[in-house]
Order: sequence, then structure tokens, then C-alpha cells
Amino acid sequence: MAPTARSLGNARLSMLAKPRPLTTRAEFAADIRREWTNALEATVAVGRRLNEAKEALPHGEYEAMVTNDLPFSTSTARKLREIAAFVDEGKVPLDQLPEAMGTLYAIATLPDETRQQALDAGTIHPAVTRAEVAALKPPARPVEVIALSTPPAREQSPPRESRFAAALSLPWHTDPDDPGAITVELDGVRRYLLVMVAPDPAAADVVRHVVELHNAAVQRGVR
Repeated sequence: MAPTARSLGNARLSMLAKPRPLTTRAEFAADIRREWTNALEATVAVGRRLNEAKEALPHGEYEAMVTNDLPFSTSTARKLREIAAFVDEGKVPLDQLPEAMGTLYAIATLPDETRQQALDAGTIHPAVTRAEVAALKPPARPVEVIALSTPPAREQSPPRESRFAAALSLPWHTDPDDPGAITVELDGVRRYLLVMVAPDPAAADVVRHVVELHNAAVQRGVR
């Protein structure tokens, strides 16, 4: 016996029950995997959990969970989140929604006016296909090409040598206050040329050795 609209509606009302709150990445991942292996009716439940996880988990944990802990791609996760948000807005009665996730997403991304017209016409129903929903979308507007006048070519000035390029022919110095830094005097100002942030004490020896090699090359006139 085929399910009636009333029975479908009653079954889907169970999705409105608020699930227990979760807090950790492991809890969210386990719950989402369990819902994902159930019937497609759980699409909304998975999407809701994903939306909750996005809000509840620390920065970077949601993306790591989707990438490493869940059985679907980041693109699918985004679609599930959009479907859940759409269903919770109540724009289409639950007993009129199809089971397939792709079709649900196609309905969720219809323009509001187009969706309402399709709903009023009875086009949106549990057996509707994704192709039928895709056919409802208005065609994309053609891109208008605007001809731009080409500005007259300006005479290019010769490129200026950068200050750091000029530093190659000048003596380098170490900084007593920062043993990992190399400085150079440019335009009468002592500037940092390189700073080593490695905590290794040998960094100062490396810097001193590089400065000595460079200064020796400058004295010999080698760049």
C-alpha cells in the first residue's frame, strides 16, 4: 500500500523533534555518520547536525571533521546544510517534499517566487524528479558585452632599482639586540634585511657567517 500524504507528513514530523545537544567533534561525527547510513529521510537531520556543528565547534574543527571524519565531501555537506535550513524555514509542506537529496537541493535553491508558483501548481510533490525541478529555473540572463575604448599608451618610465637590490652592493651588519637579524644602511637609515626566527642558538652563528661572506664579496667588488 502506497504511503498517503498524511502518513508521509506524520513520519516527517518526527524530524522536528529537537535532538540532544552535542558539543565535541567526535560526538558530532558519530551522530552524523549514523544518520547518513539511515534512509534518505535523514537528510534533514544530517544537515541540521552539520549546521549545529558549524556553530558549536572551534574554528577549523568543523572543516577538519567534514574532511576526515564523515563519509561525504565538503560539497555534499554544504548542500545538506542548505537543505536543512530550507526545510526549517517551512516554505514547502513536509508532505510535499521528495526523498532524494539532489531533488531537495534543487527545490531549496529555486527562486522563492518560482518555487511558490510550482507549489501552487502542484509541480512540487514527493515524486517530482530533479530534472523536473531544474526545468523550473529561469534561464540565465545573457552577459552584456560592453566595448571599452583602449586608453592611449603612456610612456613608461625606466624601472627603478629596488632598495633591497641596492643593498646587495652595500656592507651588511649584525644587530647586537637581535643576533638573528641582518641589517643594512640605506638612505642613512638602518633597515632590516633579514630576520631569522629560528629559536636555535646557532642561528646567530649562521647570520654572522653570511654577513662575513657578503662583506668579503663586496670588498672584492663581487655582487
